[in-house]
Amino acid sequence: MKGQMAHTPFGDVLSELYVTHVTGILTVTQDKQTKAIFIEEGNPVFAISNRPEDQLGSLLVGEGRLTQEQLSQFGSGANAAQLAQEIAAKGLMTAQELSDAIQRLVTGIITSIFEWTSGEFSFEKKEKARLSPNLKLTAPAPQLILIGVRKSITDQDINRLLSNPNQIIQPSPNAFDLTAGALLDPMEGYV
Repeated sequence: MKGQMAHTPFGDVLSELYVTHVTGILTVTQDKQTKAIFIEEGNPVFAISNRPEDQLGSLLVGEGRLTQEQLSQFGSGANAAQLAQEIAAKGLMTAQELSDAIQRLVTGIITSIFEWTSGEFSFEKKEKARLSPNLKLTAPAPQLILIGVRKSITDQDINRLLSNPNQIIQPSPNAFDLTAGALLDPMEGYV
């Protein structure tokens, strides 16, 4: 599966992978940014990015959990798992706090792509990634899609989607399966 973000919104890409229950790596690029999302049986389980803002150290400094000085004690080449282990070993944060931070980091990497209106994506089937269970994302694809759409949709987008007066909108017969129990806010539930 390959395509252009201008023709296929990111939510549609994630939805297709979720419905088909595939396993592999989804790579999304825009200009010099590259994000890779590890998919298992249709659900994103981890993501990496080449953006400095999408690194665990940047997240922890930005949230005020670490100072830049504390972060500089660790090697700059460490991936999220290695950095988390080193931070925990120094006693700067607990393993649970770091696990929660990795969840926020990975969710942020994935949901930030919803704001992209250009770029390319490609999916390559692969075996399951060898990730520690405490690193794997717990939110299923439908919840990530909901978070991403909430972050990126505008009134103009909604007007465009609902511009056809002959369009009939109705609930999907398998809506609960498709949403994986994602919690809607009161307005979303009403609609």
